[in-house]
Amino acid sequence: VSAEMRTTDVFGRWGGEEFLLVFRPTPSDHDGMAVCAKFGSYIALVRNHELGAGEGPQCLVPGGMYNPNEYGGTTNLVFDLRRGRFVRHYTSLGGTIRNCAGGLTPWNSWLSCEETFHDWNNRADGFNHGYIFDVPAFGTSTGQPVKAAGRFSHEAVAVDPSPGVVYETEDAGPSAIYKY
Repeated sequence: VSAEMRTTDVFGRWGGEEFLLVFRPTPSDHDGMAVCAKFGSYIALVRNHELGAGEGPQCLVPGGMYNPNEYGGTTNLVFDLRRGRFVRHYTSLGGTIRNCAGGLTPWNSWLSCEETFHDWNNRADGFNHGYIFDVPAFGTSTGQPVKAAGRFSHEAVAVDPSPGVVYETEDAGPSAIYKY
């Protein structure tokens, strides 16, 4: 990070407004995040919001919503390292529940994990939750879960880049480690 950026610079505040370029509510309950890619002098940080229905400003994203009744998701923050400043903030995934941890991928994205689970087809809105979502560093998610990675109360993931294996941890009994 540029010497011009101080450790006290604020780019988003729970319940507040985004600073500098875009003035809109910042979803609350910040959780797992990582710098997922660099393009020229720009870096992109993807940040989870561990929200359920009605818990603060909803993560809304055109084309990237999974369940319009839910509030969780991710936001992306873009920084220009050459100029030493924050340049963009946007919602990149919406309509999920309690996006807790996740993990960085070698394909320049963030795997955002829903830390929730319920019985299959046991919701009035017809959506099942407990999935992983792939969020690009410089873009928006499709809003579609990675169903092949399983459905359970996810915590974090780690990607072994050589074979492309994703290791997933569970945030509920039996707290197993899964391989995808």
